[in-house]
Amino acid sequence: ETLPGTGADAAAFRIGLAALVRHFGSWNAALLARRDELQAAIDAWRREERGGREAFLAEIGYMLPEGEPFRK
Repeated sequence: ETLPGTGADAAAFRIGLAALVRHFGSWNAALLARRDELQAAIDAWRREERGGREAFLAEIGYMLPEGEPFRK
């Protein structure tokens, strides 16, 4: 539905998409697993209603120390 009028070949598009899925699929799965781990830790922390939110988020690797400012 999105290709008509673009000049793109549907078969080439599908082949390219399949290559992207193969290349990034396992990396994406690992990122989703890490997201689930972080969410589970955050949910457990919220159930316990402990203080120190920023320290907790840094401890689980969700927040990183502030880096150098970006250059303009």
